[in-house]
Amino acid sequence: MRICIVDTFRNHHPVSGGHAIRVFNIAKWLSEQGHSVLLIRPGERSTSVQARRLKILSVGADARFARLIRDVQVHLLPGLRHFQDSVSMNNPSTLRTLRAHIQSADLVQLEDPTLLGPLLIGKLYRKIIIADSDGVSSEVARETFNMSSPGIRPLLAYAFILLCERLSCRLSSRVVTSSTGDRQTMSSLHHINQNKIAVVPNPFDTNIQTSETVDGASIRQSLGLSSETPTAIFVGDLRVQHNSEAVDYIVRMITNFRSLHDHKVRVIVVGKFDSLPERWKIPDLIFTGPVRDLAAYIGASDVCIAPLFSQPTGIKTKVLTYLALGKTTVATPAALIGLDASVRKYVTGCSASDFPVVLLDKLTKDLNSAPNRTLSATVKSLYGADAVGRTYGREVLEYIKGETEIPGKPSLPHTSVS
Repeated sequence: MRICIVDTFRNHHPVSGGHAIRVFNIAKWLSEQGHSVLLIRPGERSTSVQARRLKILSVGADARFARLIRDVQVHLLPGLRHFQDSVSMNNPSTLRTLRAHIQSADLVQLEDPTLLGPLLIGKLYRKIIIADSDGVSSEVARETFNMSSPGIRPLLAYAFILLCERLSCRLSSRVVTSSTGDRQTMSSLHHINQNKIAVVPNPFDTNIQTSETVDGASIRQSLGLSSETPTAIFVGDLRVQHNSEAVDYIVRMITNFRSLHDHKVRVIVVGKFDSLPERWKIPDLIFTGPVRDLAAYIGASDVCIAPLFSQPTGIKTKVLTYLALGKTTVATPAALIGLDASVRKYVTGCSASDFPVVLLDKLTKDLNSAPNRTLSATVKSLYGADAVGRTYGREVLEYIKGETEIPGKPSLPHTSVS
């Protein structure tokens, strides 16, 4: 089958976050099953990368047009990080490029509800359209609107995304979410039958494996930490609101809960950032930026933490990564949304007020503890790329194949899903 995936992310490297991990892993799995997969995304310039049956095409926008959209975003919609790329993927020159690829595809998968141009082209050519999301975009926008001071710009952003999402859900052949909770939310929000909505969980990054060349001791030494230093780690793109909020909380927690400082607790923060706010510059926090061997840094820590308080939808891949490596994890309820009960039982969940006490207790008990191999195996069996791929094959490809075999409908090319 020829599958065209259209996205608004410029980079599908794991450091870009859970969405990037999801899209690339599903695309890769589909190509490994014998499908011809084209992943189209925005870029600074037009480039093409081919790897067997998976081709990644970056579509560059006109420089002057890009600067204009960036200026509009900064002044009118500063909270919409992907606004520029959404507009870029809907501009006429890009749509001319997309039209040829969509026309030749059997199935078109759209990774963002704002991709209205590709959606309408797909409908024009009567293509099977999949609306894929690792969360409910309008719920994230609504939460942002509720958290900000009242104003017309957040309200307009929320209303626009809600409208785009509704059109995308109504005009698509299949809607995909990452958890049963998101399926229920999507169904009630847009008044669509739950049978139309598939649940395909987020995978963790399969490239993150325990390092054989870099050990925890050398990482600790490079960061100025001894083997006896109680160390926690937080991983996330710090340019994203819910991760930035988490670091704000970590700073307040360390500053206000004296026992953490008295026990010389250190927190490693791994992830991209544009600049460090002054309030984050405290001695007990170590900011590394993106790292090449994330597994080694997680392995060098005693406890992994996820103090998240927003981003109300989608399974959090940072938590999957912690658990796939068998690490002791402390998290708030918002970080555990959609997580399977057989995995969730291994996480110590607690409120913001209890987090410092629980963290200190875990650091005291689990200093230099070995990874939990049973936990690691369970996570890999549920959220590994192959497991998620098989779920996609069953819930999306086989469902669509069954629908297209109804008399009077155009037939989908035969495909086998192993």
